[in-house]
Amino acid sequence: MATTQKPNKFKHLAWLANVFIWILSLARIGEYVPTPIKGSDLVYHGLAYSGLIFLYLKGYPKKMILILGLLFIQGVAIEIIQPYNGRFFEWWDMLANSVGLLVGWLAYSIFSKPRSLSSTGPSK
Repeated sequence: MATTQKPNKFKHLAWLANVFIWILSLARIGEYVPTPIKGSDLVYHGLAYSGLIFLYLKGYPKKMILILGLLFIQGVAIEIIQPYNGRFFEWWDMLANSVGLLVGWLAYSIFSKPRSLSSTGPSK
């Protein structure tokens, strides 16, 4: 008897989000666009990469180390490519991406653990 596997929507969302990050990261913006609060763009970097790794880990839970490594390399690669596309290389952006990866991995680790009913409270 063949069983059909339910498609994992997180795989598709992760790839779509990743394409979106590449487009935003490499889009020519012309002049330097200042942020309202100095350094606030770092929050966006962290949020983007924490969301991205969360989606990838939900889609590919058995490939955690590979995903973490590849997304780290991606963050570095984007920063290296940006000066060739009219953008700026920023060490702080790479750090924010890396922190975002760790936060997303931690969120995945906390919120994706299966919970049993017996572990919800003290036993009598």
